[in-house]
This record gives sequence, structure tokens and C-alpha cells, in this order.
Amino acid sequence: MLRLQYLLNNLLRKPLRTMLTIIAVAAPIFVYVLGMAIVRNVDLFLEQSVQQMRLAVVQKSSIVNPLPHAHRRKIEALDPTGTHIVSVCSMRWFGGKVPGTQSEVPFVAVDADTFPRTYPELNLTESQLKLWNSDKRAAVVGRSPAGSLNWKEGDLITVESTVPPYIKQEMLIVAIPPNAIDAETSYLRYDAFNDRLKELGFLPDRVSFFFVKCGSRADVWKYRDEIDALFAVDAEQTKTQDEKAFMESFISAQFDLPNRLRMLSYVVVSVAILAAANTMMMTFRDRVGEYAVFKALGFSSRSVATWLTAESALLSLIGGVIGAGIPFLAFNYTPLKAIRLPQLGILQVRTDLLIESIVVTLIVGLVAAIFPAQRAARLHVIEAFRRLG
Repeated sequence: MLRLQYLLNNLLRKPLRTMLTIIAVAAPIFVYVLGMAIVRNVDLFLEQSVQQMRLAVVQKSSIVNPLPHAHRRKIEALDPTGTHIVSVCSMRWFGGKVPGTQSEVPFVAVDADTFPRTYPELNLTESQLKLWNSDKRAAVVGRSPAGSLNWKEGDLITVESTVPPYIKQEMLIVAIPPNAIDAETSYLRYDAFNDRLKELGFLPDRVSFFFVKCGSRADVWKYRDEIDALFAVDAEQTKTQDEKAFMESFISAQFDLPNRLRMLSYVVVSVAILAAANTMMMTFRDRVGEYAVFKALGFSSRSVATWLTAESALLSLIGGVIGAGIPFLAFNYTPLKAIRLPQLGILQVRTDLLIESIVVTLIVGLVAAIFPAQRAARLHVIEAFRRLG
């Protein structure tokens, strides 16, 4: 109990230094939590994509180059029974912006007939499917944009494409899937969009990519190679990847955010270590005489080093709890929990990340104390008193 009291009293000796050190640790940990939360959101989405057993087929030279819509029938012909290739869904990027606002909604135009089989995880009801199949204006909207724009099922909306020829498309919201893995992406019918392209004479019957739903994991590996082999001598060659690899390349091509945030997280943790280490070195210099007295009274070098290490760990831990606790509470229990990040959806700061961040700050405190604790352990009593004298 006396040792704990001594430890707590040490934190209050120089309150300004203690407060600044806590802030210097809390601020980097705050950034660490936000950065890693985004990375975890992306990683979770990618890992869940693996379970869907889908292939993405794009133009070999570049994803921005379209493919003929007719490629769909050729891919389907690889498995006429539909056992191994369950469905092939053509997709064309539409983008989307609400006219008169800055609100963007990522829409993709999809084949109406194969879309529900390709994305069974959306769990569209019979009534929703009936509307989807019967009305060319039908759209399935992600819950994140629907929530931020106050859209609901049955609403008639107008969205302007963010890619040429910048078409304004009227859509009827037939579904807002509540448990979709991808809460951001929305879908409209390809035939309706393609009709408008034909009217304008702007690259009709072309698609950005195909998603191929496979029956098993073995089928994913098999047809990944067979599809590319099918078009190897075609003027429109393809590059086929599993969905996770495709989404990773798509995200990296846009901003490479996960890797950059990982690097930033490592940097800010290093900053926290330097801040804590600097404080503990100043603490050691201030207390040379005190540590010498302890050793003269019979306390071991290990005890002195342990006290200094414990103080560093406690100081960092307080900063870590504050730095990790603020974003955890803010993005789970305040209006900030509804904030959407472009292309990434709602930012989720999970409990496991909170615990991990606090553990990281504890490690920060222990690492920061290594050098000053060694100095304290090796301190010679007589030499310390001579220096003080």
C-alpha cells in the first residue's frame, strides 16, 4: 500500500509535466484508434467478401476500360448446368450524386435477372423481388446513404451519374437491406441505364466488370483461370480475380488508405514512446538523490527500477485510456456514430480495438522506461551523493 501511495504521489509532484505527458500519449493513441478503426472496417469487409465465393472479371489492361456485355453469355456457357457457375451479373459503374447537393451515393448498374442470385446475402423479400423485376426504375439502396439522406422504401429519387455522360436517372427504392455486408453500395437496373446510353449513343452494351457467383471454393479457383483462358485470344481480354483481391486492388487504386493508415499508426505509437521516454528521463534526473537514499536504506536495484517502470506504465496507461476512450465513446454513444466515410461507410470503433489500444499504451510505458530504469538500477550510491554535493 505504501509503495502504491508513493507511486501516486510521484505523479502529482509535477502536475504540469504529468498533464503534458498524458496529453502527449493520449493524442497519438487517439489517432492510432481512428486509423486502425478504418483499417479494421476495410479488413472486415474484405474478409467477409471471401465467404461469398464470387469472381470479378475486368478488362485485362485496366479496370477503367469497359467490356462487351456479350461476354456474360460466353462466361455462362462454361457451365451450361448452372451448378458450378451459379450466376453471372454484369455491372457498370454509375457513381451518383444527389442533384443540388454535395451528397454522393455509389451506384452500380446491374443485370436485373441475375443480381439477386449473385448477391443472396442481401436477402431481398418476395415483394421486393417482385418490384425489382417488374419496374425498370427499381433500385436497391445501401443503408448508410439511405440513413444519411433520410431515404426509405417506396421513395422516388433522382440521382445524377458522376461519370460521363452524367445522366440523371429516376429511381424507385424497392429495398434497403438492413444487414448487408456492404452498407455503402447501391444498385440500379442495368437495362434502364443502358436504354439511356443508347438514346445518347454513348457506349451502350458495355460494362465495367462482371461478378461471377460460384458454387464452391474449388469452382472459384477453377473458373478464375478458365474465364481468362476463354478470352485469351479475344480482342477484349480479361483479368479474373476473387472478390477479395478485386476489392483490395480497387481500394488501393483509389487511395491506398489502409496501408497509409497502418504506417501512420506505427508512427504515432513511436511518438508516444518518445514522449513518455523523455518524461521518464527527466524524472530520473530529478530523483537521482532520492534513488540513492533508497539504495542506501537497503532497497535493491530491482525495486528502484520497478518503481520507475511502474510510474511510466501508469502514466502511459492514463493517457491511453483517455486517448482510446474518447473515440470509442464518441463513435458509439454520440451523434458521431452516424458519420459516414466516403466509400467506407460508418466508422466503427469496436471494444476489441479499445482493449488493444490500451494494451499498446501499456507497452509504450514499459518500453519508454527501459533506459531510465536501467540508469536507476545501475546508480552507484556514493557517486550519486558526490554528484549532488
